[in-house]
Amino acid sequence: MYITEISLKNFRNYENLNISLSPGINLVYGDNAQGKTNLIEGIYFSSMAKSFKFSPDMGFINFGKEKAEISVLYFSDRRKKENKIIFDKKKGKQIEINGVPIKRRIDFIGNLNVVLFSPQDMDTVKDSPSFRRKYMDLCAGQLRKKYLSALTNYNRTLSQKSKLLKNEDISTIDVWNEKLAEYGSIIMWYRISLINRIKEIIRPIFDEISEGKEEIKLKYLKTVPFDENSNIKYIKTEFLNSLNKYKEKEIKEKVCLLGPHRDDLIFYINGKNAKIYGSQGQQKSIVLALKMVQAELFYQQTGEYPVLLLDDITSEFDLKRRKYLMEKLKNKQVIITGTEKKIVPEELYPKCFKVEKGIITED
Repeated sequence: MYITEISLKNFRNYENLNISLSPGINLVYGDNAQGKTNLIEGIYFSSMAKSFKFSPDMGFINFGKEKAEISVLYFSDRRKKENKIIFDKKKGKQIEINGVPIKRRIDFIGNLNVVLFSPQDMDTVKDSPSFRRKYMDLCAGQLRKKYLSALTNYNRTLSQKSKLLKNEDISTIDVWNEKLAEYGSIIMWYRISLINRIKEIIRPIFDEISEGKEEIKLKYLKTVPFDENSNIKYIKTEFLNSLNKYKEKEIKEKVCLLGPHRDDLIFYINGKNAKIYGSQGQQKSIVLALKMVQAELFYQQTGEYPVLLLDDITSEFDLKRRKYLMEKLKNKQVIITGTEKKIVPEELYPKCFKVEKGIITED
């Protein structure tokens, strides 16, 4: 899988951009605040139909313009495809694949697969559980449409139940709990399956990063008690039993206390919780390994590596980790941004682009 061409019209600080990419390594360099991250954001949007940064959809349109457009041409499964996003102040956001309108985001995701690595990802290990849940959701959601569908329905149901609890209207709480158990059991079952696969893939990767000096282990921290070998039906029963058990407490505290939205993923290095006891270098090694795992999961599932988007992250790593990262970029399409050309070794033959004030020129 690789992108051949990117077009941005009135998107962020790009008025009319059209560039052709190498199927290998592409380096976009320039000073800060020139548009490097905006380019990465546009490519990410063409994959996920949403931004990795918080922004209203119409906020992408250049000031004074009525419409913006993202178009990405790419090869996947030996076929040429085009993903297009149109932002229209009057008609709203429209998404298309090969000119065919796509009504549901779930049908758009999974065509062009990307793995994003940004400075914000450094918080995955040390910050709140929401970062770890986001990682699991990204991995499972792009690989399994049933997971993404369940997650969408679960979040919608959770929002409705939360409103009831805050308004002290509990007349239909049992109905919402039944729905939460239905969708939540699917999410948790897929997450357990995902974690088991990650455990197998991450060990040799982390062993290579740490030069055999450290051992990594993962644990899915559940708020609903069930055995890892349980099927979806059993998990649903246990989830519903737990919801009934905590019903009075939830009503009293006016908050949803358990479910996959409260679960966590714990990392251990040499038997110690990396969030609490891990050094900054160890935590960054985990994040690096997780991104490599994500790419490998795509490859195992589809037979193609996803497009890697590395947004100004080389400064986050020491020489050893940068060397490891650069070695792993071979045989993959990579779009990497930075302030200098030297961040990518010449022997990797990157195609270089310079960005300045929303204008990109090929070196």
